[in-house]
Amino acid sequence: MNLSLLLQDIHPNPGYWAMIEIGAPGGVQLSHIRASYLHVALAGTLLIRIVDGETRTLQPGQFAWFPEGLAHSVVDAEQSQPTPIAYFSRAHKRRDVPAVVRVGGQGVAARMLTGAFRVNVPPGNPFMKLAAPYHVDAAPMIQYPGFEQELSRAGANAFIDRLADTLLLSSLRKLIVGAKPDRDAGLFTARVSQMQVALGLMQARLDERWTVARLGQEVGMSRTIFATEFVKSIGQSPMRYLANARMAKAAQLLTCSDARLIEVAASVGYESETTFSRVFRSHHGVPPAAYRRKHRIGNQPPRRDAEWSPYFNAV
Repeated sequence: MNLSLLLQDIHPNPGYWAMIEIGAPGGVQLSHIRASYLHVALAGTLLIRIVDGETRTLQPGQFAWFPEGLAHSVVDAEQSQPTPIAYFSRAHKRRDVPAVVRVGGQGVAARMLTGAFRVNVPPGNPFMKLAAPYHVDAAPMIQYPGFEQELSRAGANAFIDRLADTLLLSSLRKLIVGAKPDRDAGLFTARVSQMQVALGLMQARLDERWTVARLGQEVGMSRTIFATEFVKSIGQSPMRYLANARMAKAAQLLTCSDARLIEVAASVGYESETTFSRVFRSHHGVPPAAYRRKHRIGNQPPRRDAEWSPYFNAV
């Protein structure tokens, strides 16, 4: 399985970042949002409380990632009461460095970099669905001397955006290669190795004539068991996933390359240009040529600030 092919198009959008300084006793309460949360512990021991009562420790040099924006709180001690905050505003996004948010008692008992961002996931790519509700893991790149100083220098938000990309990639790589749960680091991931192999085969060889039976054979499962387990893990049938992945790849080729239509069709498993055009139109709503004219890289106007939701549609 070519892991790079599966991960190269998954990346976070620029985030809304803040430096959270927690005085003792104190903490922050974060509501459920339609985006990902990321915390990077900088100083002091932090406790993460999940809504069901589970608590995890976050030490300096560790990060916590909440892929689906699960509601939670971060406090300095078990008895501390968190303060609800909402700091993901456009004003903060436009800053060159993270905003500073202070909560709790006097002094600074703990400090963390916190942010929220949406993650770009190509249509048909299932790996964000496979992620656990949250991950706590160590990151060597945030332990080097002078790291915290980088967060207050000019261009810090761009630096942090790249950091978030790296930390997300680190978590997803551990998930996809089937890392065993590491309770000391707090990393909890699903074991879906057979499904990962099937996904890798389809993504790497979209031009092949795949069937459910053949995919099952490739991963050592019967057709029926493979189809059932695939739906449980991925949320859609193998052939539906394959169709979505093919159309996503075709759209990418149309907008990012000069490949002829017949070449695009062949690269995603269609011998007939007519059949490919019909399926593409059914999937994307327009014929391939029209899609290319509208979406070709370089033709897109810049996105306006008004298209950003200041609070990521908190729910």
